[in-house]
Order: sequence, then C-alpha cells, then structure tokens
Amino acid sequence: MFTLLAGLVFSLSFLFALGVIVLMFDAYRDRIAAALLFEPMPREPVAYRVIVRRPRVAARRRSHALARPVAFAA
Repeated sequence: MFTLLAGLVFSLSFLFALGVIVLMFDAYRDRIAAALLFEPMPREPVAYRVIVRRPRVAARRRSHALARPVAFAA
C-alpha cells in the first residue's frame, strides 16, 4: 500500500512540475523568442594603449683599470 501511495505522490508531483513548465513556456513564449533572436549592438574592440618607457641612463665617467698584458697574467 505504501508503494502505491509513494508512486502516486511521485507521479502527481512530476505531472505538476511538467504542467508548470508548460504553462511558463506558454506565458513567456514571446519573451523567450525575443531573447533568443536579440542581436546586441556591436561594440568597438577595446584598444589598449601601452606606453613603453625607456628611461635613459645618464652617461657616467668610468675610470678603466689598465689591463695587464696576457704574458704577466700567469
């Protein structure tokens, strides 16, 4: 008996949910079609402006050490 009652409740719940879905599609049919057919306005592509900075290094006076001759390196 419990199995029959559970099956009946499940079936009625399923039919009720199916009926709600059908009624919602019927009530909002025009809006659903308009949303599916809507074409948004084209946007201009986003252009990123990248500024590359290359700070110049001030010229420094370097005092070069006198290079040893190769013969004296060893």
